[in-house]
Amino acid sequence: MGLAILVLLEAALVICWSAGFIGIRFASDHAPIFLILLWRSLVSGIVLLPFALTIGPRPRRKDVLPQVLFGALAMSAYLGAFALAISHGVPTGLVA
Repeated sequence: MGLAILVLLEAALVICWSAGFIGIRFASDHAPIFLILLWRSLVSGIVLLPFALTIGPRPRRKDVLPQVLFGALAMSAYLGAFALAISHGVPTGLVA
């Protein structure tokens, strides 16, 4: 039973991860890239925040700001780069 759940979770991860590339491709026809990325990050942050606060060690106050900045810069560079590549016509399979 545990193995089946693990396989389903891994399949869900692959589908969700891949959907981001395809979603950006089609959404970029209707809205600016960085607006799409802003809403994607806000929604995923709101959904995942309760899990982050309840699972794992409690963050120390002095570590929160550097972690937020590091995460924001890393994700904006990664997401921004692939979204801009897709908006300039690079095929999503190649970007992925």
